[in-house]
Amino acid sequence: FIDPSIDPCRDFYKFTCGSLFKKTFDTKLVSLEALVGKEVEDQTKKMLQKSVDPNEPKAFQALKKFFRACMDEVTIERDATQTLKDVLGNLGGLPLLESKWDERKFNLENLMIKLREYGYEYMQLFYFGTTVGEDDKTLLIGEPIIKNVEPDYVDSYYEFLRKVSELVGVKTSTAEPELKDLLNFKLELLQIVEKSGPFQKTTIRNIQKEFPLLNWSRLINKIIHPNKEQSDDQEMYFPSVEYLKELGVLLKNTANRTLANYIMWQTIESAIPYLPHEFSHLKEKYPRAFYDTNHDASTKTRLSYCKNEAKRIFPPVFELMYITEYFPRERRQSIKDLVSIIHMELMNLLNETELYDESTRKIMLEKAKAITYHFGAPERLFEDGLASRLFTKDENVETNNFLTLASILLRQRANFRYNLQNGVNRYDNYYEETTLVHSFYEPYRNAFVIPAASLQGLYFNENRPQYLNFGTIGTIAGIELIRGFTESGSKFDKDGNRAETWTKNTDQVFSKKTDCLVREASFFEIEDSILRMDGRLILEKTTCDYTGVEIAYRAYNTWVKIYGKEAQLPGLNYSPRQLFWISSASTFCDTISLDNLKQFIVEDHQVHPTFRVFGSMTNNEHFGKDFNCTIESPMNPAIKCKVF
Repeated sequence: FIDPSIDPCRDFYKFTCGSLFKKTFDTKLVSLEALVGKEVEDQTKKMLQKSVDPNEPKAFQALKKFFRACMDEVTIERDATQTLKDVLGNLGGLPLLESKWDERKFNLENLMIKLREYGYEYMQLFYFGTTVGEDDKTLLIGEPIIKNVEPDYVDSYYEFLRKVSELVGVKTSTAEPELKDLLNFKLELLQIVEKSGPFQKTTIRNIQKEFPLLNWSRLINKIIHPNKEQSDDQEMYFPSVEYLKELGVLLKNTANRTLANYIMWQTIESAIPYLPHEFSHLKEKYPRAFYDTNHDASTKTRLSYCKNEAKRIFPPVFELMYITEYFPRERRQSIKDLVSIIHMELMNLLNETELYDESTRKIMLEKAKAITYHFGAPERLFEDGLASRLFTKDENVETNNFLTLASILLRQRANFRYNLQNGVNRYDNYYEETTLVHSFYEPYRNAFVIPAASLQGLYFNENRPQYLNFGTIGTIAGIELIRGFTESGSKFDKDGNRAETWTKNTDQVFSKKTDCLVREASFFEIEDSILRMDGRLILEKTTCDYTGVEIAYRAYNTWVKIYGKEAQLPGLNYSPRQLFWISSASTFCDTISLDNLKQFIVEDHQVHPTFRVFGSMTNNEHFGKDFNCTIESPMNPAIKCKVF
C-alpha cells in the first residue's frame, strides 16, 4: 500500500494508503476489509466447488451437491415443479388441485409429522425450537413465525397466492373461493399471533389436559426424532394460553379442506427458493406483500445466490466446512496468544489511566477480567467428530435434485437442532457467522468475537512477522475492546447488564480530557471538501481509535520483550516498529466518494479515514519517535490529546 514518494511525517495516510488507491479505478471503492472480503468470497466459492469426496462427512457431501444443483438452472427449470407436485401428492395431496380430495382422511397432526420427516416446512401453526441463555437446553414450542401481510397489501398478496397456485397446476378460475378461504385463515391466524401473551412453562401432561387440540406427546416426539424422547412429565415451554385458546376456536370453525390448503400453501411458499425462476419472479413482482423481500434479488449473480443459499440452509455445515478448510488449529492458537497480550495491555492501561478514580478503576478492571473471547467460530464447532454428527448415518445423499437436497439438509438441520445433548455455550447461539470479515466487541455480553474470516489474508497470518499482525488485527482488537471502557461502555457491567459503572468524578474527567479530541476532529480539514466532522458526535469512535492503536503498540513491545526482536522485511528500508505503524494505519485505508461524503460525515456521523490515521498517530508519542519526525511537523505536534 505504501507510497514512498510521500513524507510519512507530513501525511501518514497518503504514505500508507497511496499506492493502494493508485492501483484502483476512481469509481471502485477499496479498503483493507473489502480486499479481505473479496478473498473470503473466493475461498467460499472454491470450498463449495470442490469435488465431492465419498470419504468426507455426509454433511459436506450434501452441501456441495446442493450448491452444484443450485447452479444447474436448466435441470431446476425442467424438474423442480414436478418434484414439488410429487411431494404434495405423497403428503396427501393439495385440495386445490384435487376435486376428489377426501376430507375424512385428513389429520392435522399426521400432516405436520410427515412434513417434518420429509424435510419441508412444518411450523405453520407452532414454532419448534430450543431455549437460548439457560444453563440447560430446553424444548420450546411457540406461536408460528408468519410473515405479516399489511392491510393495504392484502390484494397484492392474494394476487401472488393466485399466480403461484397457477404454476403448480391449480385452475384458479374455479378455485377462487378456496383461495380466499385460505387467505382469510392466514389473516385470522395472524391476528391471533399478534395478540398472544408470553410463553408458559409446563409439562406435556398438563398441556394435553388443558388444550387437547392434538396428541402433544406424539407430535413433540415425532418432531424431535431421532433425538431422545420426552416424557409426559417433562417441563418445556409452550405457547401462551391466549394463543392456544384462540387457535382452538379457529381450528374448530375451519373446514379440513381449508386447513390442508393453508398448510400446503405455506409449504409451497417456503420452497420457492428451490423452484424455477418464474416462482421467485412472482415474489419480486409483488414486493409490497412481503416485509423481507430483497428488491435486488434479480440483480444478484446465480453464483452469489447459490453461495448464500448454501450458507443459509444449514449454517453449522457451512461454517464447519470453512474452518476445516481455512482456519487451522495453529492459526487459532496463534491468535489466542496474540490477544492474550492485547488483553494484558488493556488491563495495564486501565490500571494506570488517570481517567478513572479508584472506585471506577476497580469496576473496570473486574469487567476487563470478565471479557469472554470467541476465536474463529463458536466453540462447539471445534469439537472432535462434530462433522460426522451433523447428519444421521442412514441419510442417503445420492441425488442431484435441488429440491430433494434442500429437504435433506433441512431435515438434518432439524435433527441437529433438537439434540438436547449437544453442548451449548449460551453465547454461541448469538454468534453464527464465521465468514464475517470484521471483529467486534458486544457490550450486552461483554464479549469479543474474532470470526475466522477476519483472520485471513492481509489481516492475519501466523507465519509472517508479528509487527504486521499486531499492526492489523492487534489494532482492531484494541479498538474494539476499549469500547467497553469508554463513556458508552460504562453503561454496561461485567455481565453485560445495563448499569452506571462510572462515578460522577470519572464522567467529569472524561468530559475534560476529551475536549481536545473534540476540537481536533471538528477543525480537521477533509481534502477537496468544505464538510467538517462534528467532534462531539464522533468522540466515541475517535477515542477508541487512538486508544486501540496505543494498546496494540504496547502489546507488540511486550511481545518483543518475551520473544526477542524481529528482522526487517527484505527489500524494505523500514524498521519493525515503523512497519507496525504502517500495518496499523493500513486498517484505516478506505475510499469515500465525494458523492457519498455528506451522508458518511453529516448523516451517519462516521470518522473520515484520513482523520482515523491522523488522530491515532499524531496523538501517540511513540509514532513521531519511531519515524524521527521533528516536533511540530504535521504528524508530530508538540501538544497531544490524551484520554486514557
